[in-house]
Amino acid sequence: SVNIFFKFGHRHIYESLPRMLTLWFDIGDRFYASEDVQVVGRSGAKLKKIFTEVMAAINSFSDQLPLYKWLTALPQLTSRLSHNEKDVRKL
Repeated sequence: SVNIFFKFGHRHIYESLPRMLTLWFDIGDRFYASEDVQVVGRSGAKLKKIFTEVMAAINSFSDQLPLYKWLTALPQLTSRLSHNEKDVRKL
């Protein structure tokens, strides 16, 4: 779960939150690219499952993290306002 990053406090938030966001954005990019080229079969289904699980974890995590903690990643978040995947942008 994503919450493992902060299970032991927020001491390393400057390293862990940007890393978590990078992984999330990368998965969103791959999912978006796979929809563009119509990836089918097992790999397409697997990617969709992973993306759905990651989105659920991020949604859960974002509700639990105090708003001021997100400020540590504000530059990274604002740079992704034009992300290709609508679910990533929406969150």
